[in-house]
Amino acid sequence: MKILVIGKGAREHALCWHFAQSNKITSIWAAPGNGGSAEIPKTKNLEISGNNIHRITHFVSQNQIDFCFVNTEAALSAGLNDALALSNTTCFGPSAQAAQLETSVSFVRSFMTQHQIPSPDYSIFHDELAALNFIKTRSFPIIIKPDDPTTIPAIYKIFNEAEASHLIKQLFSKNHSNNTPMKILIEEFIEGHQFTLTTLTDSTITLPISTSTNYRHLLENNQGVLTGGMGACSPAPMITEQDIDKVMTEVINPTITALSAEGNAYFGFLSTTLVKTNGSEFKVLDFNCRLGDPDTQVLLPRLNANLIDLCIAAKYNQLSQQRNVINSKINSVAVIAASQGYPSHTQTGETIKTSDQYDHTKSQLFHAGTKRMDKQLLTGASRVFCATGWAEESHTASQYAYDCLRSVSWPSMIYRKDIQTASQSS
Repeated sequence: MKILVIGKGAREHALCWHFAQSNKITSIWAAPGNGGSAEIPKTKNLEISGNNIHRITHFVSQNQIDFCFVNTEAALSAGLNDALALSNTTCFGPSAQAAQLETSVSFVRSFMTQHQIPSPDYSIFHDELAALNFIKTRSFPIIIKPDDPTTIPAIYKIFNEAEASHLIKQLFSKNHSNNTPMKILIEEFIEGHQFTLTTLTDSTITLPISTSTNYRHLLENNQGVLTGGMGACSPAPMITEQDIDKVMTEVINPTITALSAEGNAYFGFLSTTLVKTNGSEFKVLDFNCRLGDPDTQVLLPRLNANLIDLCIAAKYNQLSQQRNVINSKINSVAVIAASQGYPSHTQTGETIKTSDQYDHTKSQLFHAGTKRMDKQLLTGASRVFCATGWAEESHTASQYAYDCLRSVSWPSMIYRKDIQTASQSS
């Protein structure tokens, strides 16, 4: 069986590492991959961007790829899955239309309102003055999300009117400079426990895999700007099996059913970030139409079988037969290391010192933003490494993760020291 993994982060390195352990898989390609995926058994990197549809579809056809995992928003938005649907490759990910659950802030909020999927109250603005007048009527904090297809998705937690006014003016000023229509979403901030539920669906049956918590704030004690994630743990604390059942009934199944009814049947992974309110209600904060990062890195070590077996079951409509997919006795913790300046402007090209002095049976170091040049390992942009540890006790898993992370260093390395111990409250 031949696998193609689209993306270049720690999630993609983790998937290659995981898939390489299956005797059902003979060859793995990562497009474009990174300095870590290049050294995984059975795995080769491809110098192809994930949203280069022509080159990807040609490669898939020429190499008779069996399964393709699309992990980047750009590739989803560009319609890579639509193009691959014309081949014999099973592609895990939705069509560009269905992927608007992730790629369009305004689409997903309108969709959830129409289908009564519980979510925070919100308003969408096309006009700067209307947005500025609106915030004068709001209680803080609030959440602001630009709906801009030309940039990486961003979420801003704003604590006062002056800060909100500055951001709104900045966002609409950007709109004027590049002639791209700008919309922004302003929504209520909801107190509670944030977590992500990862599911796999064949568009009819949806299988819950497990929960995770993503530590999005840059600094300890959940301070600083919001990032793509500075760490994660699985399972998510404070979330019960009864909670998962309720989310499946009230959120996930209605979402998949509504998409099918609209002619956008959804096939693949859906990562849903929710908040469990202080009143034990659940509201959707975001959908990711793919496996999450760093959530994937804490889910894979907890699987009872290889992920490819679940994917085969999805292909042949056998998800209803899957039982005990996750090892409930195992906790896992991931810690992200980035370079100073993340998530805005980071130093790149620094030489990374490495050692192999960590327990590979209890932890794994996944490359994110690394590159190899002249036999040296160098830092790239954004996040650089993800260290994952697993054990029966969460504090032990955390210790293994931090021990693993200490096997690398570079001058501008930064990471949070409170992953797993920080509060889960939003």
